[in-house]
Formats: sequence, structure tokens, C-alpha cells
Amino acid sequence: PPPPRGGARRGEEVLTGLKQTSEVFTQSPGWEDIDALLYENIAQYLDRYLREVASVCAFPGSGLSDQSYRVKRYAVGEGFDWHIDNASTETFSRVLAGQWYFNTVEEGGETEFRIPNRQISCVEGRLALFPVQWTLLHRGVPPRSGPKYIGTTFFHPRF
Repeated sequence: PPPPRGGARRGEEVLTGLKQTSEVFTQSPGWEDIDALLYENIAQYLDRYLREVASVCAFPGSGLSDQSYRVKRYAVGEGFDWHIDNASTETFSRVLAGQWYFNTVEEGGETEFRIPNRQISCVEGRLALFPVQWTLLHRGVPPRSGPKYIGTTFFHPRF
């Protein structure tokens, strides 16, 4: 079953000191069709992800709920410095991140994880799901060959 929709603004903050981007929440007027498409897509893959990692992690309560989606544009040279996605009182309940890549960036634009020293290339159609704990310090590498378009959401435990 798809995850229940979470609160529209739960755990959402913009870290302007670390991030350079233009973004819009899909719950803004005129974005209803994009919001519905992203919700359907994440529901399909979240269930599979949770089944495959169930042996190594579990989420308390009765599952997960998502927060609203953000569509972001990084211009050439813009990025998101090293961070974790649950580092403040506004975001501490996040347990999982979802990130869609809407275009392919030939040079730069990767999502880079410090440990285990891995990168996810910005390839159109890719969806990345990953935990947000302190052990997964990561950054958005600035694109060099053209802009980067992504969508993001975060999941919180439901109690």
C-alpha cells in the first residue's frame, strides 16, 4: 500500500547557508498533477525498498509517512554543501530520504556520500532512497555541464 500523506510542512526547512538552489513545494497551487505523479512513483518503490532492507533496519510505529515534495533547480556551479538531513529540531524525525533525478548531468551534479565514499550520478529517471542518519554525511556536487533538476521528499515514522 502507498504511504500515507504526511503534514504539508512537517520537518521542512531551507538551509540557505549550505544550499544554493531554486525550489518549489509541489503542494503549491498549480503543481497538483506533479505532486500526484511523484506520490504514485515513490509509493511503488518505497514498498520494495522497505522489503529489501527489512532484515537490517526497522522503523518504529506503524510505518512511514512522507512530507511534501520539493522540485529543485541547481544552476551550473550551485550545490549543497556537506550535510545530514535530520540535523535540527525541525528535521530530527526524518528517517529516510527520497530523491528523483529529472535530467542527466554529464559533468558534476552527483550526490556524494563521504562514508562509504560513494556517488550517485545525476541520471534522468533515477530514484535514490537512503537513510538520513549522521553516518550518511552527503552533499550535492555542483553541476558543471548544465543545470540539475531533482525532486526530494523525506519520510517520518508514524506512531
